[in-house]
Amino acid sequence: MDTSQHHIQKSSPPPPLAAVAHGSGAGFGFKALPIARSARPALPRLYCGHHISDGDVHVDHVLPRQIIHHDEIWNLVLAHSICNLNKSDRVVAAHFIEKLLFRNENIVGSSHPWKKQIEYQLGMTALRRREALKNHYEKASEHHLVPRFPV
Repeated sequence: MDTSQHHIQKSSPPPPLAAVAHGSGAGFGFKALPIARSARPALPRLYCGHHISDGDVHVDHVLPRQIIHHDEIWNLVLAHSICNLNKSDRVVAAHFIEKLLFRNENIVGSSHPWKKQIEYQLGMTALRRREALKNHYEKASEHHLVPRFPV
């Protein structure tokens, strides 16, 4: 794992997931594909806070796809393969939802192409997006009986 970079660049948008979210790997057509370092932001990963090394990239649904039944951008993040496999289909602890909200608000506050899509999917104001994400999380938590990630 490359942990040499420890700064967060709030203005760095995530890479386009369309280049990653195809294939026939484990789980719903997503598999790890190498992404050029220049295409990835210098943001630490959502789950462990470390940076992803080349070839160690998975696309993960923060709220499990088995529960929310969609692939909307606001719920997808890049993760280390080991973090994604350890998380599996468990619902994350609440502090990860705050991190996801922060990531989404950074995108909405930029000129990133995902901005409009996140606004359409979660709401036009920060308050509506927060409430929508909270509602998704509560619904996922109600329907999921396995232990939260991390245990």
